[in-house]
Formats: sequence, structure tokens, C-alpha cells
Amino acid sequence: SVDVGTPFDYASQSALYVPKNLGSPKSEGWASGSITEIQQLVMASNGRALLLFTSTRQMRRAYENLKGLLPFTCMMQGERPHKQLAAEFMEDTHSVLFATKSFFTGVDFQGEACSLVCIDKLPFPVPTEPVTQARCEAIKARGGNDFADYTIPVMSLTLQQGYGRLIRHRNDWGMVAILDSRLDTTGYGGTIKSTLPDGVRIGRIDEANEFFAQAVA
Repeated sequence: SVDVGTPFDYASQSALYVPKNLGSPKSEGWASGSITEIQQLVMASNGRALLLFTSTRQMRRAYENLKGLLPFTCMMQGERPHKQLAAEFMEDTHSVLFATKSFFTGVDFQGEACSLVCIDKLPFPVPTEPVTQARCEAIKARGGNDFADYTIPVMSLTLQQGYGRLIRHRNDWGMVAILDSRLDTTGYGGTIKSTLPDGVRIGRIDEANEFFAQAVA
């Protein structure tokens, strides 16, 4: 493939936040700890947040826990049609949209309405989905490694699309937060990170606060 470059300066326009103290989604306490992280990040970004969850259950749990704690308009996928939610999110600059993977693509939130894209977990393809099963079986049949040859590239692409929700214009800036320590602690996490844009890499809430404070200054 030919790299035609990008008009965006990700190093100065974006940051990648992976919390240092949260642990893996497989660890006890992650589900409630991640909700606390989301609350702190949304406060740091002053709303303007698209929160993407890999399961409807965790999306609902976060929404129920946070809608009364956040001083911003909170909306959740499923309450109204996608297009209507997207329009309301754009209109209300400091609002927060709780959504699932279907909001990774096809929505364009240019400008300051979206300054934080927070993804709760690495978006593994669902192994029971027929397309995933068929592709993995085909790779294994020809002697390949379905995890390396299918799962990792699919996750990398999904996360790149997450970045695409954030930086749509030369004047856009913001943070992608991925609340999954496997990005830092596993070999495959390193492989995925190497495919993401070169933003500032941070791991503590005070650094997140600083990033947003500088961006506003």
C-alpha cells in the first residue's frame, strides 16, 4: 500500500490515553473502575465526549451510573434514531453520547462538539459472528494464524476509525482514550498501537486534565 500521508498533524492535534492503574477488563473491579475513569475524562474534556462501548450492557451500566453525576446533557444510543442523536450531539456542544460500535463509522463530528472519543475495551471481533468464523476458518485452513492475520488487523482498523471520529479537520484536536491495559501489557497491544496515529501518549488523569487545559488555552 502507498502511504499518501495525511493533512492532519496528529502529534499536536491528538493524545492517546491508556490508564496506567485500571488493569485489564478481565480483572476484578475493571467494570466499575472504568466508569470512574470515564467520569473523570468527561469532566476533563468539559463534555464534548463520544463514549463507545463494546457491549450494550456496559453502555447501559455506564449511562445509568453517570447520567446523574455529569453536569452535561447525556444521550444514549437506542433512545432515538442514530441520525437524530448525532444531530443533537453536534448541536449541544458540551453533551455526552453513550454509544456502541455502530457509531465508530459513518458519523462526522467535525469541530469542538467531539473532543474526547473514549473506547471502553479493545474491540475484538465477535468470534460467533458468521463472517468472523468463516474468515478465521479460511485462514486456519491455509495454515495461517487467525489471531495475527484477522483479529489484530480488524481491531486496528476499528480503532483507527475511532480516531477518525475525532480528527476530521485541520483545526480539530482531542483525545482518544482506550480503557484497556492490554494495549500496554501485551505484544499484540504493541502491534495495534503501532498502527495508530502519533499522538501524545499519556496514562494518568492529571495528564489528561493538563492536555485539555492546554488545548483550551
